[in-house]
Amino acid sequence: MLLLVVRWARQHGDTAPTAFSLGLVSGLVTFLPLLIWVANPAGHVAWLVLGLLEAAFTGVFAALVARWSDRPLLPLVAAVAWTGLEAWRGLFPLNGFDWGGLGYAHLGSPFLAFARVGGVRGLTLLTVLTAAGLALLVSDRARGGDRVRFAAGATAVALGLAGPLLVQPAAPGTSGRTVDVLAVQGNDAEERALPGREIDRIIAAQLVELTERSVARQGRPHVTVWPESSIDRDPTTERGADLLPYLERGAEVVGGNFIVGVNLDGPRPGTFLNTAIVVDGSGNIVDRYVKRRLVPFGEYVPWRWLIGDIGPFRQVPRDGLPGDGPQTLHLGDVNVAVAICFETLFPEIVRSNVLAGDAGLVLASTNDASFGRSSEPAQHLAQSRMRAVETGRWVVHASLSGVSAFASPDGSVTQQTDLYTAAAIRADLPVVSQSTVFLRVGDVTGLVTRFAVLVLVIASAASWVARRRARQELDT
Repeated sequence: MLLLVVRWARQHGDTAPTAFSLGLVSGLVTFLPLLIWVANPAGHVAWLVLGLLEAAFTGVFAALVARWSDRPLLPLVAAVAWTGLEAWRGLFPLNGFDWGGLGYAHLGSPFLAFARVGGVRGLTLLTVLTAAGLALLVSDRARGGDRVRFAAGATAVALGLAGPLLVQPAAPGTSGRTVDVLAVQGNDAEERALPGREIDRIIAAQLVELTERSVARQGRPHVTVWPESSIDRDPTTERGADLLPYLERGAEVVGGNFIVGVNLDGPRPGTFLNTAIVVDGSGNIVDRYVKRRLVPFGEYVPWRWLIGDIGPFRQVPRDGLPGDGPQTLHLGDVNVAVAICFETLFPEIVRSNVLAGDAGLVLASTNDASFGRSSEPAQHLAQSRMRAVETGRWVVHASLSGVSAFASPDGSVTQQTDLYTAAAIRADLPVVSQSTVFLRVGDVTGLVTRFAVLVLVIASAASWVARRRARQELDT
């Protein structure tokens, strides 16, 4: 629909700035409802600013494709421009935030298996190729007998639909082993108006209780997961010492291979590490994963020296420090790749962590309590489902407040929990030993289109400058 409106505006002589405005409106209609949950922890101003920033990429897309809107190359240009800009959204500004990528719409569709080859961006590329082909087919000139435009549109639609249907690789083979995994969701404190330290203890106590119940019924699991921020203060310091008994009790109950989400104090005052630690049966930390991709204004304040004293930014009193490079947790005979919170949004983070230790299982550890009963937890789970397809690994999507679930390599979910419910999920999950094409080669689609869209931007800017100079010469 956006392409059709841009084409109509172009036919009536409107310029690239008009196309940008149309794209901006389209982006706002998309991203403001999609991201409304941001207002819950960050306020409505932050929600509006983020929505405007994301929508600006749609505006740039519309401006780039405007001059191609009725030409045979429209499908190719549109697919490259949209996918490339989406890839840039994952990097810029700051740490990037390409939430709401088009490829996620294919969860549950017959095209989904293509993500094992092209990843989520490959699905995005083919989706836009198909849409742009349809836009070209209904153009006035194509319907009027322009065979080149009609052929280009039909070819784009055929490639966009047939490609992912024909390229349907099977999920990679397993090692023949399964791992008994227990994930515990302990936060049902949505309505409790209690001090933070008391809530921390209540949640930790419920995690212990739920773990004890599961072990009493089914014995000790091979791997136990307490999600992000389960122990919200560093238990090795005086500030978090009141939480240490809960951590030690949990370790005693499960006897090791115990992954716990902990906010550890950083090496410098005013810093912290968002960490998934591995604890043995005696409560000792034997391995850890430190979150690599931090959320600006959520886990740290950029340019704190300049803006740190502004009201909303005071809500982030400490700055998180990122982990160093790809990491994999080693738990006996199984290696686990971890993604903490919004790291599930970034395919390369999960991929590189899997490859770092040949992980046979992926853990998405998160705490979505800040977003209330919004659509965010479901959107977050959708990312884990896509990472499961791309890597061919089972993903344990463990959320402290919900939703939690197991995501299979075909993108389906089992044992999905409700929000703000004390619950535990447990299953024997296959350990995957082989690789998908995407796991071996990475996000090639994102890399290529990211470069291609830069070339397109430079070419468009040069063309605009040349036309402007030509008009000025005519005027003189």
